[in-house]
Amino acid sequence: MKDSDSSLSILLLDLTRHILDESGASAEKKLELLEQYSDTFDQLLASDEFTRLSSEQLREIETRHERVMTWARNLETEFSHEMVGLRKKGVGLVKYLDVLPKRLSVRNVKKG
Repeated sequence: MKDSDSSLSILLLDLTRHILDESGASAEKKLELLEQYSDTFDQLLASDEFTRLSSEQLREIETRHERVMTWARNLETEFSHEMVGLRKKGVGLVKYLDVLPKRLSVRNVKKG
């Protein structure tokens, strides 16, 4: 059990490093990393290892956690701006499609 608990803290620290290094990743990848971080953090809090961590380790986890939470808040803002852009593109696309004729004529045009 001790090995699995210690691997949780190591995994959590690795995930924080990986999250903060993933600036150019896709939105899906960012959300996946954040979900993994959240799950690992919950598991660490529920395990015995959390009570056995030294104050230095706890400070390191707290510092990295604050950085990840700041990253997540920035991600929320980034996603909301992207959604606004997508909505504008969608409205523009609908307006463009509305310019097309409402009905099509199948008769040939008379010449002369």
